[in-house]
Amino acid sequence: MENQMNIRGIEELEPVPFTSDNRLQNWSKEDINDHGSVHLYKLFPIYPGCREYDAILHDFTQAGLIIEKVERLQNVHLLEKYKSEQDHLLKARQHIEGFDLNVRYLYHGTPADKERISEEGLDARLSRMGCFGKGIYFSDNPRKCIQYTGVNKKSECILMCRVILGDAKVYPPKATDVDLRREPEKEIATGGWRFYDSVKGCPIDYNEFIVYENRRAMIEYIITYRTDPNSTIKGPTAQGGQSASMSNLTEEEHMRTIELVRDSVRKQRCIEKGEAWVEPSEEEREKERQKWRNIMSLSDTGGRPMPYKKGSGASNSHGAVGGTSGSAQIDPDAAAVDEVMNVLITDFIQVTQIADMEKARQIILDADMQLDVAVERYYSTYAG
Repeated sequence: MENQMNIRGIEELEPVPFTSDNRLQNWSKEDINDHGSVHLYKLFPIYPGCREYDAILHDFTQAGLIIEKVERLQNVHLLEKYKSEQDHLLKARQHIEGFDLNVRYLYHGTPADKERISEEGLDARLSRMGCFGKGIYFSDNPRKCIQYTGVNKKSECILMCRVILGDAKVYPPKATDVDLRREPEKEIATGGWRFYDSVKGCPIDYNEFIVYENRRAMIEYIITYRTDPNSTIKGPTAQGGQSASMSNLTEEEHMRTIELVRDSVRKQRCIEKGEAWVEPSEEEREKERQKWRNIMSLSDTGGRPMPYKKGSGASNSHGAVGGTSGSAQIDPDAAAVDEVMNVLITDFIQVTQIADMEKARQIILDADMQLDVAVERYYSTYAG
């Protein structure tokens, strides 16, 4: 697949070592970050020829992205938090033979303001619901990150972070675990430690790495970028001033995301009923995909479904499925839309545990009847 590339840039980049005074070796000697200073952080531009810049450039070029600027973030307060967690893990696991902090550089996309993220760092409490629950998500491919970087902003930024993965639980391809709120428990405790340190999976086409503790990730570089209009790389984009969200996935990626969410819901239902989960056959999946294609083909130019049409031929303002006036005429496909909406509401409530059905309906409508977008929007807007 074209967007499943063998990107080696930051994979080959060893994290910069610490100095004897617990700074990073490549940090500027300027003391603007000393305790008592009015400055919380400082951004230093880096240029081609620097090993970090060249590794980032390799990854972004391969991902069809153009770098406008790379800045190194120096924030002593965030560094101290990260270093204390690193030292704690080393001390706590010193009796575990072969334990490795497994520190890697990874990319993270966020719509947060650059000044704020530079001051505060990453915060798992503000994270969105994902395929592996609520945590801080990273990828080794910047193309994955652009769907989260902003809405109608003048420039988009991706963060390159130093991340402690430690003993990661690696999920098989396409697997998810949406109920996670912290690291999963080990099947067999190692050295008395019952939990993994992080999660790695590939639910669709990109690797995802997740930590659930703020101190295990530190922003080192902020990359300002734009998409390359001449690139043939397919995948989520942030062009045209549109929100860089799940709705920007290709049809194939979107279908897979929908299937992942619905599979998770169905698995949970089976657990609650004490039944065994049986994965749908490819024939059953294709029937579901075709139903989604039929529903989305009803969309207007704004992408909203129009299941009901008034006598004038105009839809209501939200393309609503219910509540039409007596003069409304039922579209031949309205029954199919109603059927899917009912399933979507049921699935949405199962995932979010929201009690207000009408609110659930409205969130789904606002998300253009895209279940993954609706769930993501709920956790980022209403349950943040």
